[in-house]
Amino acid sequence: MATRFARALTLALALTTFLFAPRAFAAASYANFSLGIGAGFTRLQWDQPIAWAIPFTLEAGYYIDNGFELYLRTPFAVGYATTGIPLPGGQLGAGPVIGFGGSFGVRYLFSQEDLRPWAGLHFSGIGFLYPNSPPIMVGPGVNVGLEYFVSESIAVGARAFFDFLMQVNGVFQIAPSFGGGIYAVTYF
Repeated sequence: MATRFARALTLALALTTFLFAPRAFAAASYANFSLGIGAGFTRLQWDQPIAWAIPFTLEAGYYIDNGFELYLRTPFAVGYATTGIPLPGGQLGAGPVIGFGGSFGVRYLFSQEDLRPWAGLHFSGIGFLYPNSPPIMVGPGVNVGLEYFVSESIAVGARAFFDFLMQVNGVFQIAPSFGGGIYAVTYF
């Protein structure tokens, strides 16, 4: 199961590189592309023992027109499981877990000045490398944020999100997820 997830993650990263990296070298009169990094906190409301995660994200965006922007985020997350982690001596207990995922969506910029509030819709997925039953969750979500340009082409921002995730492997369950984070992007 983890191998299939690793293949999907590799495909998402390759697609991001294919779609956005060649544009970095093209000469354009407008800054329609962005690349960035971010970090945050995610709280998962489900009956799995993984209660929270700290995602570190790679981000890419493409400004369409009239305030709309497509974006792709690929997080690498460190989470905490309250049980089920193999410990020395063969027992199971609490411990860290690793997760991967992705988010593809569209956001609307209410202003295109230095201070830019925005709201967006996306489709997200996250999976954890967890012993015995690695949960993989996917579903729609909403997010809001505020972005500020600190220079002509660099912006920093904060965002909050709510996802309505469903487990696609194992026992079906619905898991609301919420959190927030900060990010920095460069436009070119």
